[in-house]
Amino acid sequence: MSENASDRTRDFFGSGKPLRNAKKLRGDSHGGMLNQVMLDHSPDLVFLLGADGRFLFINDAVERLLGYAGDGLLGHHYSRIVLEDDLELARNLFTDRLGGVQQAELRLRLHPSRAGPRAAQSTTVWTEIKVSHLDSTENGLAAIFATARDVSERREAEESLVFHAHHDWLTHLPNRVLLNDRLDLAVAQAQRGNRRLAVIFLDLDRFKLVNDQYGHTVGDRLLQAVAKRLQSCLGQGDTISRFGGDEFALLLPDISAKRDAVAVVRRVVRRIRDGFIVDGNELKVSASIGVAMYPDAGVTAESLVQSADIAMYRVKNRGGNGYRFFAEAMNRRLSRRFAMERELRTALAEDALSVYYQPRVHLESGAIVGVEALARWGPGHSPEGIVEANEFLTVAEETGLISQIDAWVQRHAFDDVSGWRAEGFKPCLSVNASPQQIEGGDFVQHIDELLHDSGLPAYALALEITEETLTRDIESAVPKLDYLRRRGVRVVIDDFGTGYSSLSHLRRFPIDALKLDHRFVSGIEAGHANIVEAIAGIARGLRLDLLAEGVETRGELAYLREHGCLEAQGFLFSRPISADEMVAVLRADPYRSMPAIGDVPTAP
Repeated sequence: MSENASDRTRDFFGSGKPLRNAKKLRGDSHGGMLNQVMLDHSPDLVFLLGADGRFLFINDAVERLLGYAGDGLLGHHYSRIVLEDDLELARNLFTDRLGGVQQAELRLRLHPSRAGPRAAQSTTVWTEIKVSHLDSTENGLAAIFATARDVSERREAEESLVFHAHHDWLTHLPNRVLLNDRLDLAVAQAQRGNRRLAVIFLDLDRFKLVNDQYGHTVGDRLLQAVAKRLQSCLGQGDTISRFGGDEFALLLPDISAKRDAVAVVRRVVRRIRDGFIVDGNELKVSASIGVAMYPDAGVTAESLVQSADIAMYRVKNRGGNGYRFFAEAMNRRLSRRFAMERELRTALAEDALSVYYQPRVHLESGAIVGVEALARWGPGHSPEGIVEANEFLTVAEETGLISQIDAWVQRHAFDDVSGWRAEGFKPCLSVNASPQQIEGGDFVQHIDELLHDSGLPAYALALEITEETLTRDIESAVPKLDYLRRRGVRVVIDDFGTGYSSLSHLRRFPIDALKLDHRFVSGIEAGHANIVEAIAGIARGLRLDLLAEGVETRGELAYLREHGCLEAQGFLFSRPISADEMVAVLRADPYRSMPAIGDVPTAP
């Protein structure tokens, strides 16, 4: 150590004693005592290490920070308090002679007897250590001067930010960001090793009903339980991710054949079907699962995720509760769906849809008492002519276009029917209103404006809603429908029996009638009439009218009349027809009995 450096060191500590012999620095002068007091009350740990790495001096902060008495560490090697995993970093830090101040973050061990909140969470403290090397050839002193500051809270905050950037907040599973990183790596490894891998997409069926019936707290806990159940189905090296909402993605990075993925999927299906107990509620759920295999379904992470998603939605659209592997034919269907979406948007913009009408027939008198307005697309849209309504309406529901289609049909139908009524005909109008449209903020205003502008009486309008409306957003839908019903508008539950509404929902909703789905009607002569009887009993019990659609045979008609069905529609009476054709029917005989009514036998 040079003379000046030695003087500066002695002046700083207030001691002329050789540091290597100091047990604890105590100055003889007032300045030395002041410096000692300042060191001991410093919030930072201050210490000196000899060339052999043993403590020559350590201030009282060591007791506050780590729980050690300062004198107890003097003469001991720094490895006593540095975490073993960080020893290599410490050696580099304390032996680096590049000059200037060196720094690094090291974990220091707490004293075994140390108690307190931090000890309950960890046995170490993260510190930021700054080091200066002091050398003297004059007195043979070689020392390391260092300070250590507690940065545990900062480090924990940083680690928390990193964790939550890559993990789902609710389940603590990897999120899609981390999954994509692992999938990119898995694809690269599969390419190099000529191996296979699988991506599995899982979506819980009817999860929204759990939220609606039991609340979001129970829904969140169900998701946590599902996450744990899924983790139990996977092997080491596999990844499960919460992709968002009630969707989970599974990565199997090293499988030898399709049968390995099948085994995992079947295990998942069984475990999900076992059901869950959440806050005392027994919950039975199922899942729609899509599987994409590398390289069959894609050779990039993005294409594999997309393929698994497509396969999952194929299961979902067919009722859920199952699994499918991606096939190229699904891609062609997806391409057609995207093309149809583009063309449908164009059709709406260009006013190129059509409204068809199907007569509603009173089953006692046989008179046409109303018409249901139905959206049709074509002819002229494609070489095949009119597009099947179920096909383009499904696309409309998936893309959010259904609300625009509803409004378009309603606007044209109000004008048509009010015009027919002005000519002296008296049909009532039934129009469909999707859950998406009812949830819109301007739904009530839209119907009010149509009634006002067209002059159609409110009592001549029936809104047909699905059971999904009963379960999606009750708090929003009930006041809107109640207002319209008080105005005189009738509310009908369409396709009744195919959804998941409960009697409590039916009692709570302002409704006037239940409309049997065509699948139940067609089952009457196939031996499933008991379902119709049950629904008829519900209608009677709740004092609601019973309507039916899809009537195609005289036997079905007879049975419906026998069991109190008020009105019906179907191919037995008429297919949906254009507005011009409907006008011709009304002008020919507006109060006629439909041909099928006249000689219908009484049901046995």
